[in-house]
Amino acid sequence: MMNNPYVSIIIVNWNGLRYLEKCFNSVKNQNYQNYEIVFVDNASTDGSVDFIKENYPDTVIINNNKNLGFAEANNIGVQKSKGEYLFLLNNDAWVEKNTIQELLSTYSKIDNLGVVGCKVKNPDGTIQDLGIKIDRLGYPIGINKESTDDFVADVFFVSGCAFFMKKELFSRFNGFDERYFMFAEDVDLCWRVRLQGYKIVTNTNAEIYHYGGGSIVGGTIKNKKYVTNANRIYLRERNTLSTMVKNLELRNLIFRISISIIFNIAECIFFIFILRPKVSLAYVKSWWWNLRNIKGTLMRRKNIQMHRKITDRDLNEFIHNRIVKLDLIKTIGIPEVTTK
Repeated sequence: MMNNPYVSIIIVNWNGLRYLEKCFNSVKNQNYQNYEIVFVDNASTDGSVDFIKENYPDTVIINNNKNLGFAEANNIGVQKSKGEYLFLLNNDAWVEKNTIQELLSTYSKIDNLGVVGCKVKNPDGTIQDLGIKIDRLGYPIGINKESTDDFVADVFFVSGCAFFMKKELFSRFNGFDERYFMFAEDVDLCWRVRLQGYKIVTNTNAEIYHYGGGSIVGGTIKNKKYVTNANRIYLRERNTLSTMVKNLELRNLIFRISISIIFNIAECIFFIFILRPKVSLAYVKSWWWNLRNIKGTLMRRKNIQMHRKITDRDLNEFIHNRIVKLDLIKTIGIPEVTTK
């Protein structure tokens, strides 16, 4: 690694004006200063771009003419960036002053490194995650048990809210799947990276704080109740299904997809029973999207399977046998689904 490599910090924004000052000030306060900020705005209407122009004039600003979503907007930012390393940072996050220096140092300590994540904290300082594993159906399970180690090596993927990677490697893997819009793009990219034998770790000395839900309502726990919405369910289910089709070996794919659809059908029936048919429709729409886009998914699958260097079995240590959805029901009950 170069002694002082150039880092491109990519911040995607859609009507996130209320978060930007805290996010940008924390970046400006870094003890590592060889970086650029690439601000990718998805047609915000809240004055976000004007605020950045006025207060952070050295920022590279990309104006999209419509909301392209998290995945495509990040890819655009990467294409316009000049850094050797990329730090994809959510607009509703802020970083400790040594974060970038710590992330860079990881590459001198771990060989064959693909992606590095941060210790992600909630605004109140509690642990949000130290990296993430998945269950057998592809749903995320955050590692939130405090670690005394500098690195957490048993991580399947790291959250897209703070995603550090060499630009050359990101580009070689064609970045995020732009069809996803948002959700599971980080799982998918890390899965593809892992299948080619790269390591994914969290550097627990690199800390960020993350609000969560800055771009879409839901995904949060309020008053010990999990809150989500129908659009979030639709994007999560369709993208998770596509990710499994692309990345699993055939012998595992058929079984896991079957189990996933059985769970989906049960959820549909439940929401119809409690008179929430619009929520049930989100699952149906996710299946229909995957059917309509199956050709593109299978083309991507062919390329991924052709270049994989490890088997599904090699990844078992990163995968929980538990089913996340059942765990959530046991611990915090049936989710509250909003209409916002």
